[in-house]
Amino acid sequence: MTPVIEKMIAYTESVTSLKVQIHHLKEKDSFDESLKSVYNFYDTSIDKTRVVTAALKSPAERYPKMILRDFARITESTGAPAVLLLENIRSDYRYRLIELKIPFIVPGNQMYLPDLLIDLREHFTRARKVVKNLSPAAQTVLLYLIIKNEKGPLNGGALAGLMGFSRMTISRVFDELENLKLAVVKNSGKERLLTVTLGKKELWEKSLPFMTDPVKKSFFVGKLHDSFKSKMLISGQRAVERHTIFVPNKLPVYAIGYEHYKLLSKNHPPVKVHYEDEAVARLEVWKYQPSILTNGDSKTVDLLSLYVHFRLSKEKKSELALEVLIRSILR
Repeated sequence: MTPVIEKMIAYTESVTSLKVQIHHLKEKDSFDESLKSVYNFYDTSIDKTRVVTAALKSPAERYPKMILRDFARITESTGAPAVLLLENIRSDYRYRLIELKIPFIVPGNQMYLPDLLIDLREHFTRARKVVKNLSPAAQTVLLYLIIKNEKGPLNGGALAGLMGFSRMTISRVFDELENLKLAVVKNSGKERLLTVTLGKKELWEKSLPFMTDPVKKSFFVGKLHDSFKSKMLISGQRAVERHTIFVPNKLPVYAIGYEHYKLLSKNHPPVKVHYEDEAVARLEVWKYQPSILTNGDSKTVDLLSLYVHFRLSKEKKSELALEVLIRSILR
């Protein structure tokens, strides 16, 4: 599957909330070379509706009126409407496609599917997903807003750069926070702006039921390569100890983001052990990079993420030890 098809699937599912599946197009072999040399074809289902995705190899090779004739031939052969897939689009080219009612998708930019009774531009209309739990990216952004007491309005592109996420990921984060009524999203030209209207304490309390454990997995390690040290933060009860009189377990606990863990483990995989008395530490692999939510000189993970972990892992003693600190953060 090509990168543009993967982007198309993710974008279409994000905007429409409908399941998208890609299959080999059997009828492609019957197409003549004048079509096969210009497009890559994919048998596509959007929910229960079948369409033929025609990925144009080069927009310069096809005028919109030619595409209209091509699509009539494709539909005649397959019995399914055709949808044009482009990686990018000029404004004049887009205008002509819409004028001729040619369906098209530009991942991350625009979708125009009049035959499916969908005319979705991300700047105007958005299908809503029912959010049961915050995604790791949305949880990271939300905790950042609470910790920094950031109200906005926040520019999606600037926030993507600050948090290290793609613009498409931030767009989905905006959708999640808006759907849960945790923030307000408005359009300003081509940009989307996010504004927080709730106070820190109210935002925290309202979002807490939707938060998930930041820890993806954890295990005992007998040895860790030095390359891990700069990417790890102190976690677990040792992190609580730094802020309270809480007495922690003797074994240190460290947290590292999943992406950093994957990268470092390729050349220097941690030596895992089964029992605590064999271990030098317990390593927590987090769903997001914990350092995003801390000051540059901090040695520990942020206390809000840690509280969520203790709460969901039912470490009641540690959770209670953090509650007083959390109240001071949220004042």
